[in-house]
Amino acid sequence: MYERRQLGPAIKFPTKSDLVALIQLVEAKKVTPVIDRTYPVRSTADAVAYVGGGHAKGTVVINV
Repeated sequence: MYERRQLGPAIKFPTKSDLVALIQLVEAKKVTPVIDRTYPVRSTADAVAYVGGGHAKGTVVINV
C-alpha cells in the first residue's frame, strides 16, 4: 500500500497575530510545545528520514 506524507511548513502560524496568540497561550501554560528531537543542519537528511518513517511524536527541529 502506498502512503504519502508531506512535511509541514516550518512556521505553522503565518500571521503575527496568530504567533502572538500562541505565545500568550504558552506563557499562560495552556499549551505545551512538544519537541521530539533536534538535529544539526548537517543532519537534515536524518531528520527528514525520522519524520518520514513515522517516528516523530512531536516537532522535529533543525538547528541552523
